[in-house]
Amino acid sequence: LAMVEKDAGWRRDILTAIGDWSLPFQEIASQTVLPRNAAGLAQDILDFPFTDPAAAAVQQLANELPNSQYWQDDPGDLSGMFRRLESGIALRRAIVHDFPLSPLAHFQLDSFLGMVGKNLFRRGFIDEGIAECKIAAALLPEWDAPAVETGIILINIGEYAAALSEFDRAKEVLPEVTPHWSINAGYALLNLARHSEALAHFEQVIAARPDYAMAYIFAAHCAFVLSNRRKGISYAKTARRFGEPGVFNDWQRGKYRATNWGKPKA
Repeated sequence: LAMVEKDAGWRRDILTAIGDWSLPFQEIASQTVLPRNAAGLAQDILDFPFTDPAAAAVQQLANELPNSQYWQDDPGDLSGMFRRLESGIALRRAIVHDFPLSPLAHFQLDSFLGMVGKNLFRRGFIDEGIAECKIAAALLPEWDAPAVETGIILINIGEYAAALSEFDRAKEVLPEVTPHWSINAGYALLNLARHSEALAHFEQVIAARPDYAMAYIFAAHCAFVLSNRRKGISYAKTARRFGEPGVFNDWQRGKYRATNWGKPKA
């Protein structure tokens, strides 16, 4: 049926139905409560001399909606999952309504909308999430998390050029280039096959956070693609030392001697 269906949206949904329908919902549920330091690199809002008016409400939401609640029922109950997602959006919108000047409230809503929109193929949610990102960034311009999140949402749906444009705009506003900005801008560049520029960004992350394994993975990949074998092996070995041997194993198997290297997963 999927092979003869002409509508791309229907075709995608038909193919999705073959697999485990609960997987996209599990990914959304894992994002129900954002980590304080997104991806281990983003600045923490608590690092700023700023008391967010919605902090207590956001914490209460985190306490009332543990991730496990999403899966108390049968994971095959799609109607129940949709109701919980709708409730999650409504609760976050309510916090934004009550605290319109809270960057944290807008950031919580934008990230959740971006994840739901990505997994349920709802462009309206994605666009709303991007708008909320921009509000959060305007309310606390020196905080890198919402400024970068716009590009992350676009990366998650494969719009790498648009994401890079957002990262460029964020760089003009942020008081400094942060590792969180660099890793994500680098990843957009990697996916646009701009490997030399991407490598420079990943090396900025390595200089700032020499314990961050993902930066070594991406840097090794770019170095190998650029035929810089020495750098590639060095970064791949470091990634392996941090428990991420994939790119080193790829090199040993001869992947980077091919003409089509592919991309490492984020």
